Amino acid sequence: MANMWQSLNENLAAGVAEWNIYTTLLIAALLAYILYPAFFSPDPDLHPLLLARQSAPSRVRQTGESAVFRSLDTPHSYPLRSGLNVKDPGQPRWQPGRDGDLRDIWRAAVRGKVVEEGKKEKWQQEMDKGAKSKGEVKVVLGKEEVITYQFEALSKEIVAVGKYLQGQKGKRVGICLANSVELVVGLFACAFYGMTPILLPTNQPLEDLAMMLSKTQVDTLLVGAGAIPLTDLAKLYSGLKQVVWVVARTSRHMDWHEVPEGEGGKTGVAVWHEIMDEGSEKMDLPAEIPGGGQPTGVVMITSNKKTGMDVVEYSQSNIAAAISAQIAVLPHSYASAELHNFSPKDTILSLAPLTDIYPLVLTLAALHSNVSLALNAVTGPQAAYDSAFLGVLPSILIAPPQTLLKMHDQKAAVLTGLMGRYMHGRTLETLKSGSMPKTSYVGRDARLIYTYDSPNSQNPALTSDQLNSIRAFTGARVIYAHTAAQVAGAVCQTNMLDYQSNGLKGSASVHIGPPLSCLEIKLKATAGKEVDDEKPTGKPVVSGPAVVKGEAVIDEVLTMTTNNTFAYA
Repeated sequence: MANMWQSLNENLAAGVAEWNIYTTLLIAALLAYILYPAFFSPDPDLHPLLLARQSAPSRVRQTGESAVFRSLDTPHSYPLRSGLNVKDPGQPRWQPGRDGDLRDIWRAAVRGKVVEEGKKEKWQQEMDKGAKSKGEVKVVLGKEEVITYQFEALSKEIVAVGKYLQGQKGKRVGICLANSVELVVGLFACAFYGMTPILLPTNQPLEDLAMMLSKTQVDTLLVGAGAIPLTDLAKLYSGLKQVVWVVARTSRHMDWHEVPEGEGGKTGVAVWHEIMDEGSEKMDLPAEIPGGGQPTGVVMITSNKKTGMDVVEYSQSNIAAAISAQIAVLPHSYASAELHNFSPKDTILSLAPLTDIYPLVLTLAALHSNVSLALNAVTGPQAAYDSAFLGVLPSILIAPPQTLLKMHDQKAAVLTGLMGRYMHGRTLETLKSGSMPKTSYVGRDARLIYTYDSPNSQNPALTSDQLNSIRAFTGARVIYAHTAAQVAGAVCQTNMLDYQSNGLKGSASVHIGPPLSCLEIKLKATAGKEVDDEKPTGKPVVSGPAVVKGEAVIDEVLTMTTNNTFAYA
């Protein structure tokens, strides 16, 4: 023992004798590396216990089915979220409001932010500092030109188009336009004047377009000028009575009323900008649908691997419930709620077409929350991530998975240096610990990105590692949603503050979150397989106010993770 202590003393003396400034720096760096995460690591964005159980199962389940899973926002025995809780003027605050429809969304956008009685003084101080009470609509043309519209001016266009289509006896209005102000105006004109809007995907072969028009019985079509040959379309579909050309600004000097002989048969032709010019300066939105009509549904064409395409009609009640759930799902009980909630400070832009139900519901939710809307005609899988920032700086993005994957691969290919890979790894570790890093590689202003997939689409499923890398590259939180044709909005989606992977592997390499508060889900046994309590797996049966006809069975197999979120089986 004495020899051991003597040897230790000699080694220690030798080490101290050789001590220099480099040794001090090396020891200091080592201690900092070890101790800094323990004492200075940021707190998780959301308490881990709130992520450990993200949905609530029912206490009883039927044979061959799992328990019924609901959002924690609407526990069992409480009604599911069904609408926007619209309060009419003079209505007492304690009375429940109406579910609302598309007209109430537009009125909320025109009116601006409504401030509660106890917060008016604080809001006035924010207004004095330059805060906005309402949003606006920005249309991106090319790389530099941006045209800004106020909601009051667009209301006049809604009235002009609505009155014109009503005068032409239009009932089922097909809208075949890219993301544009004309698409938005056409949609709300149909809502205010009792016509059924039918949102048609663009850039379709003429035969497919004629089939869509025939299936949906379109009598009036809003379409880009010269985008379709009327002669050939009339031969394939004879039910079209009126076509309204939407003409680009650079082509308005041409005469679009001149129709060659036989062109379109009995189809009437009108021009969008001339309808606007003929409208009166003083036109107010109708308080009720003219003629005592009732709110109509919104018809969409969805792709289907088995049938090719399906026609789905969402009632305005379905859409209102989905919008309400999307607004409610954002964190609202934390100190940073103003950062996470939709507000007039935000601008939303969709790189996905608004002819898909999920981007449309998110856009309508943003309008209802007085968010500014940016519109770019370049959409779909071919849209580049950087194209979202041409002329505008959106804080909220809606992007297809292909767009995010393309951006992810480009950024990952640049990480060839040792320091770049190290910093990226540290960022991923911070995410896995539950905190969103404050740094961003691309320096954009986007704070939130929505992306989505569906069982019948060709969209690739993103993995948890890819989602975290996208968060690291963009500095934005990402919400990953799972959609289905029969459900307005999303079936389920991840929490915006959830960056964990749950240890999933293979095809279930990402969880797709809990159900939204406007619906509930149970898993039904598939052929030859039973549903157990430990790890339920089966076909999802979705029911609730956001579901077309109240209930739908989705043709896929999902499973339940340990934290009560759904994942691909």
